[in-house]
Amino acid sequence: MSRHIIVGNSVNFMSLVLLVGAGSCASAQALASPERVVCSTPGVEATYVFSVNTAFNNFQGPQVSISAFSPVALLGRYVFDGHGNVSRSMSVMLAGAPAFPVQDSGTYAVSSDCSGSVSFPDAGETLSFVIVSARTIAIGTTTPGEVGVGALQRQESRKCTADSLRGNYVYTGNGGFATFTAPSVPPNPPLLMDAFLPVSVVGLLSFDGRGTVTRNFPSVNFGDFSFPYVAVGTYTVSADCTGSIFFSSDHESFALVLVNSQTVLARVELPGAVGLATIVRQDLDH
Repeated sequence: MSRHIIVGNSVNFMSLVLLVGAGSCASAQALASPERVVCSTPGVEATYVFSVNTAFNNFQGPQVSISAFSPVALLGRYVFDGHGNVSRSMSVMLAGAPAFPVQDSGTYAVSSDCSGSVSFPDAGETLSFVIVSARTIAIGTTTPGEVGVGALQRQESRKCTADSLRGNYVYTGNGGFATFTAPSVPPNPPLLMDAFLPVSVVGLLSFDGRGTVTRNFPSVNFGDFSFPYVAVGTYTVSADCTGSIFFSSDHESFALVLVNSQTVLARVELPGAVGLATIVRQDLDH
């Protein structure tokens, strides 16, 4: 019997979010120094953010073809309290349908060898992780029907404003997908990989610190068709260090999460698209 996703309250599928791991952390009280790793449950106390492209299997049992999976883009935050409790807050974009929020909590444990596990009982999800450094945790799903790994990165930005983004940033997006098939809402079953084509992007975003952003993308590869793209848009940054970008010329939006002053995680908020990107401040030696 096939499994179906119920978009909205399917924490089961949200856990997939766990696979994702690209994020950041805010406080590390259990770390003796910013660079020293303490492999214990209190040692990972902090806030981490992540973004990840992953895949969800809507069928019963393991599959041997990518055609059996649906693309998913996750963007959000994990909070480890240092006492074995973890909460997560994220938004999920499944197979190009509108993003929906997920919030739940669970437990985690860390072994002396710097490996660990996370469990979200209500969602029926589990993940395993390995501490890479005081700032990064590699994490992957061990939940049936989910495939994905990523990185949780300690969030350093806090009390953000529009001025938190100022200057030139390099935008790189790889592994994204787009479709010309309008996804149903909710998608049940979701669109599978066969309905999508690959998309990759590299270019420059220039933020003025006051809400205006200019993008100059010399290379947008849309299913092996490359073209440049230039546009001027607006952006917002909230105090919790989340934000958005909007280009009215093509009604394209992006959701943002600031990791620190140098790095921003982004997701395309466009119907039919499933894509994530990393935005890194340009560092040139003039």
